[in-house]
Amino acid sequence: MLLSAHLSCAQTFNGKTKLEKQEFDSVMVNGSLDFKEVKITTLKVNGETEGKDSTFGSVNVNGEFEAKDCSADTLTVNGATDIKGCTIKGAATLNGRLESKGTTIGSLSISSEKMVLDDCVIEGDILVRAKQGTMGAAGWMTRASNWIGSWFGGGDKVDEEARAEILQLRGTTGVRGSITCESGAGIIEKGSQATISGKVSVSRLMWTL
Repeated sequence: MLLSAHLSCAQTFNGKTKLEKQEFDSVMVNGSLDFKEVKITTLKVNGETEGKDSTFGSVNVNGEFEAKDCSADTLTVNGATDIKGCTIKGAATLNGRLESKGTTIGSLSISSEKMVLDDCVIEGDILVRAKQGTMGAAGWMTRASNWIGSWFGGGDKVDEEARAEILQLRGTTGVRGSITCESGAGIIEKGSQATISGKVSVSRLMWTL
């Protein structure tokens, strides 16, 4: 389904949907969405979402989300997120892998094993939430695995395998707030040009070239 023109009202679409050069107050999509040059105050999608050059108020996606050169007030994604050249003015709440390039985010709350911020700015704090059911135990599991590994001469390998959450700060990424990992097993891999202004609460901070 391809729709264009101006429809400044609430709309619900079922199935694969493509929106281009339109304006809506509210959009609900039950299926995949491909968008370009749209302006939507409230967007909710149950399916894969991909697009560029658009402006949103709140975005809530259950599925993979990929966007380029977009802005939003808030972003919530349950699935992998890949954003480039975007601006999230407020909070981004993510559950799944994150790849972000040249993007500004107000604050970030995420549950994921791998997070990459490349040439990004985080205006506030980063909270890496413990995966459901861990109850902060991942840090203790990591330590226990290291102890066991050291007894059998494979500590380094066990340590690598035991990493629960890895946050990579690449390029000129700047975090102006604090970084906290709930599980206690988080690892930050920080490039030489990346900066962190606030407090860091993780199990390990590594410097990379």
